[in-house]
Amino acid sequence: MSQENEAPKEPAGAKPDKNDRVSTMTALSESWAYVGKAMRDETIQIRDTDRLTSKLLKFSLLGACICVIVPFFHLRQLAIVFYGLADLLFLSSVLVFVVSRFGILRVMTPRHALVCWHLMIGTSLLSIAIALNVIFIAVYAVAGRYVTSGG
Repeated sequence: MSQENEAPKEPAGAKPDKNDRVSTMTALSESWAYVGKAMRDETIQIRDTDRLTSKLLKFSLLGACICVIVPFFHLRQLAIVFYGLADLLFLSSVLVFVVSRFGILRVMTPRHALVCWHLMIGTSLLSIAIALNVIFIAVYAVAGRYVTSGG
């Protein structure tokens, strides 16, 4: 390894550069604050379609929550219809939300595009894992004794 590829040594007690590695929790906290600041920044221009899909996502999430709750108010015979509608509302709005933002990758540097791609894939996998765990808990709560008894 040549000396050109080695990072320069920082003097003891030097303040870390903003690009230096920090702990995961520090990075999460700083990133959350950074994005929050950017969301409040009125000088940042956002496309109208991005605003529209954000509103669509909020309304569909509210609609999906209402659809999930409605069957508990003496409408159990329509529960599957309401749950299907909630799923359709949420799935379609999330799909539109995500797909409308994919174009941003083409204007990023290759490194930033790759990092964003990894974040998208990781978030998708995390969502799948959470959904599977919720399903497992629901099935176990409803039919746990039957499933574990073997018959």
